[in-house]
Order: sequence, then C-alpha cells, then structure tokens
Amino acid sequence: MIIPLGTERSLVRKPIVTISIVTLTIGVHLSVFMLSMFDSQLADRIVETFCVQGGFRFRWWGLLTSAFLHAGWLHLAGNMLFLWVFGPSVEDRYGHLGFLAFYLAGAAASGGAHALVEVQPFAIAGGQTILVGVPAIGASGAIAAVTGAFLVMFPNTRVRVLWLIGLSVVFAPAWWLIGLGVAWNLFAVGVGDQQNIAYIAHLAGYGFGFVVAMGLLAARVVPRDSADLLTMIRHAQRRRQFRVAATPEAVVPRPVRAATMPPDETIDAVAEARAEVSRLIASKDFEGAAKAYQAMESQFAHRPEMLSLSRNAHATLAAHLYSSGRYRLAGSAIERFVASYPNDREADHMRILLARLYREKLGRASEATTLLEEIIATTQDAEVRTLASSELPHSHQEHTS
Repeated sequence: MIIPLGTERSLVRKPIVTISIVTLTIGVHLSVFMLSMFDSQLADRIVETFCVQGGFRFRWWGLLTSAFLHAGWLHLAGNMLFLWVFGPSVEDRYGHLGFLAFYLAGAAASGGAHALVEVQPFAIAGGQTILVGVPAIGASGAIAAVTGAFLVMFPNTRVRVLWLIGLSVVFAPAWWLIGLGVAWNLFAVGVGDQQNIAYIAHLAGYGFGFVVAMGLLAARVVPRDSADLLTMIRHAQRRRQFRVAATPEAVVPRPVRAATMPPDETIDAVAEARAEVSRLIASKDFEGAAKAYQAMESQFAHRPEMLSLSRNAHATLAAHLYSSGRYRLAGSAIERFVASYPNDREADHMRILLARLYREKLGRASEATTLLEEIIATTQDAEVRTLASSELPHSHQEHTS
C-alpha cells in the first residue's frame, strides 16, 4: 500500500479553496458524528436525506451534498489526504473560483454516474416494479476528478509517497500513481468487487477531470506549458511527423551555366552528394543517409552554403541524427535548416530543439539562452513563446503538504 504525502511543485497561489473544502468536510463529518452519539436515528436520517441515490429516491441536491458526508474517520482521512496532496496544484492552475466550480461539478458528475448505474429493479405490490438505487456518500468522486485533472496538467510531476512495505518514502511520477488508481478501479468493476465502494463514481470522476482539463487546455482557457499532457502529445505528433516526413522528391537540376563560365567541379560534386543523401532518405535508409551527410559535410566544409537539402529531407535527416545520438551533427543540420528555411512553419520549434541541444548535449548554455530569448522576443505564436520560456533555466522548490 502507498500513501501520497506531497508533490514537488511550488505554488503561486495559496490554496484557500482546498483548505476551505477540507475544513468544511471535516466539520460536517464531526457534526454528524457528534449528533450520532446523542441521536443516531436523526443522524441516519440526515445522511439518507443528503446522500446520492438513483431510482425513485433520487434527490438533485445529493449530487453535491453527498461529497461532504463520509462513512467513517478512515474514509474521511483518506479522501482529505488525496485532496490536500493534489488539490493545491490544480487550484493553482484553475484559480480559486474555477477550482471551486470544477470540484463541485466533479462531485455532481461522479454522483450522477453512480445514480444512473447503481440501480436495480424492485417488485412492489400490484405487480409493479420500481428502480431502487444504492446510496453513496463521500468525496471520492470529486477528488478523482481533481486527480484526473492533475494527471493532465502535471503528468511527470513527482509525488512523494510513503511505501508501507518497509516504511520507506519514495518518489513516483504522477502518471504512474494516478494511473495505478484508475487501473485498480477498472479491475474492481471488471471482477464485480462487492465491498460497498462506489467504483463507478470514481471512474466517472477520473474521466470528468481528464476530459475537462484537456478541453480547457485545448481552448486555452487554462494556460499551457511544456509539461502538460496535451503539449506532450502534440510534441510527440510533431516528432513523429518529423521522422516520417521524407518523401521521394525530384532533385532540382542546377541552372545551365553560361558558356563563358569555367566549370566548377565542386558544384558538380556537391550536387551529386546531395542527390545521394536525398535518395537514401527517400528510400528510408536513414542510417545510410546520416553517414552520407556526415561525409558530405566533412568533404565540403569549405562550402557550407551548398549543403542544404530540400525542406522535408533536411527535417527528416535532422530528426534522425538527433534521435540516434549524433548531437554535434544534428546541431549542424538544424542550424542549416533554420538558416535555409527561416520562415518555415516548424522553424521556431527547430530553434527550440537547437537550444535544447546547445544546453544539454553540446555545452553551449549561453548560446541556448540567447537563442531562446530571441525566439521569445520575435515570435508571434503564443504557444511557441510559452515553450521557449519553459526551456529557459529556472529553479524549482518542493511543495510539501
């Protein structure tokens, strides 16, 4: 068993809504608990009135109020711990009012799913049948929505967890920890677990949080950064397109020289070398193309202006050089790409990749910073500006809870 303790994210906003929800939920449970000591029947009626339940006993307010009721202190403690670990970061991105609306909507969505699914027919007098729902209480569905949003916003953020086997504290990426929770709920539903746990509400909460977060990022209602899931997916798509961009392309014949112009054997040799590299790329022999390009660059280093390939071929070659670990040659190829195609739709992304190469692989950190600052100052694309800003060196502090 693992227990989350905190994340490594630092916060910009104080999580006043998260604190308020935790305080209110504990206060409600304490009040019901104290009441049950003096009048257990009244306490039971309160829970029955404000729980969420499908069928003929459905009450709309139960979609919200059920999230503030709990079956016991352990149930309450587990839910509030998860909310305290994951809630502040989501509130930090959504804002206070946005997070409050999201939390309540997550409670309603998960409770609604439970009310729709967890019902069964019940025969009554006169041969009639009514639908009777299974009552449910707890903030688990709303908190599942919060963790689903956290998964989208911060998939690679490390979560500090207590590993009860051996009582050791370790770090796990959010995608692994939250993914484990989703997988467990799917497994429990699949095998028909009968432990009085609202698994459907949990899964609906995860799904609601995930979809809403992705939608808010896609619509730019919530600002994106290089670490969120949507940006990571789009970068992966770009890299995939980048790798398979090579298509057979005709080699453009060089202009016919004037009769009075002496022949230049270098021009002929470079043209033949470029044609060979392009042919290898078109036939998807990327390793052969990389070796041919390296030989061409070495042989004709004195004529760098002549070494550019067609746009797609050059982009594909640069991607292969980068992915195969030939970082110096990849940097040279990317430099040549942005010099030859400065207005290309991928030019800014190539510059960002070049800056990353400078900083992480080539020991040219100051040049990387200069290049990123130039991109930020000149680009008109807000997404590119955000990505470039995220590549600039900055410090992180650990958030504990």
